[in-house]
Amino acid sequence: SSLAKQYDKAKLAADRGDNEPMQVFYNTRLALVWDSAQAMTKATELKARAEDYRLGSVPPGAFILTAAVDVQHNRLEMLVIGWGEGLERWVVDFQVVAGDPADERTWNALDEQLKRRYRHASGVELAICATAIDSGGHHTDEVYKFTRLRRWRNVIAVKGASKPGRPVLAQRPSKVDVKHNGQTEKQGAELWIIGTDTAKDWIYNRYPFVDGPGALHFSNDLPDEFYEQAVAERKITVYVKGYKRTVWVKGKAERNEVLDLLVYNQAAAQFLGLHRYHQAEWSKLRAAVSQGSLFAYPAASSNVVAVMEEAAQSTSPPASKPAPQPTARRVSRSAYLKR
Repeated sequence: SSLAKQYDKAKLAADRGDNEPMQVFYNTRLALVWDSAQAMTKATELKARAEDYRLGSVPPGAFILTAAVDVQHNRLEMLVIGWGEGLERWVVDFQVVAGDPADERTWNALDEQLKRRYRHASGVELAICATAIDSGGHHTDEVYKFTRLRRWRNVIAVKGASKPGRPVLAQRPSKVDVKHNGQTEKQGAELWIIGTDTAKDWIYNRYPFVDGPGALHFSNDLPDEFYEQAVAERKITVYVKGYKRTVWVKGKAERNEVLDLLVYNQAAAQFLGLHRYHQAEWSKLRAAVSQGSLFAYPAASSNVVAVMEEAAQSTSPPASKPAPQPTARRVSRSAYLKR
C-alpha cells in the first residue's frame, strides 16, 4: 500500500510536468532504470497516423505555408508546413538540397525551392510566406548573406537558445552587421533568437493529438527516419550546481534534424503572428482560398495576402513588436552593402 501511495503521488507530480518523483520511484523502489522517453509519443505511433496525401500538395485544412531550413556540413534540409485553424499543421514538403553550404550554388538551389508554389486542394497555388534558417552552425556568414538580401520575402536567420521560459520567438531581432566605425548597421542582417525548450514543449505536448487544433498530420510519402528524428530528444531532470534543471537531450548516434525543423517552423509561424489568429481570421483565410479557386494564381495569392495583412492589424500585437507584414517589400539601404 505504501508503494501504491508513493506511485500515486509521483504520478500527480508527473501530470503537472515534474517527473523527478517518478524517476525516484523507478530507481529506488522498483530498481528499474527510468527512461523519460517512455511516456512520450513513439515514432511508430506517428507513422501509423500517416495520411493519404502526397508531399508537394496542400491539404484542405491548411491555408498558410512556412518553411524551415537546417544547415548541415554537406546539405541543406528544408521542411514546409501548412497551417490551419488553431495552429493545426500538415507536413507539405520535405526536401534535401545536397551540396556544400560554402558553395553559392547550394544556396541558389535552395532559393529555387523556396520560390516554389504548392497547389492547394481547392486548386489555387500557395507560396511560402516565411522561412526560418538556422544560423547556429559552421556557416553563419552564408546564412546572413542569404537572409540579408531576402528579408523582404520574410526569410530570416534564427538561432536556438536552450533556456527554460524563453518565448518561442524573441520580441525583436539582433542586428549582426557592423559598420567600419564599429556601430551596428540598422538595415543589415538580423538574427532572431528562438526559445527551443518552449517550442519543443509545445510540439511534444501536441504529438498525441490526432486531429484538431495543434495536431500534426503526416504524409504517406515521408521516410521512416523522418518520424524517428521527430522524437529523437527526451526531457530529463539534471542538477547544475545544486539547482534542479530540466533539459532536452538526445542520444549521441541519434539525428534530430526534423525536430529542429519543426521548431524553426513554429518560430516562422509566430513571426507571421499566426498564434494570435482567432476563428474570424481563419474563416477569412478559408474563404479567400476557396474564392481564389475561381481565379488564376495571382488573384488567389492577393486574396490571402490581403486577409493576412488585415489580421495582422486586427490582432493588435504589443507595441514593442510591430506585426510583421508578410508580403511588404523592404527596400534595402544598407551601408554595409554599398561599401
